[in-house]
Amino acid sequence: MAAVIACGFFAAICRSTAAMADTIGKIALPEMKRYYYDETFATGGVASAGTLGILIPPRIISFSSWV
Repeated sequence: MAAVIACGFFAAICRSTAAMADTIGKIALPEMKRYYYDETFATGGVASAGTLGILIPPRIISFSSWV
């Protein structure tokens, strides 16, 4: 839950979903491993929380990069 909340706060600052998942992953995954979380569960939780960046209001979706 802390990783998901951290991703939400970081999404309000950062504009890159990949950078957000990478940064929070480097911080949260070693701690989750230390407390014997399943590696698949921990990685999936951080990766899915990384997609919150699009839902945070200050996020600017660039359609020009899709074309």
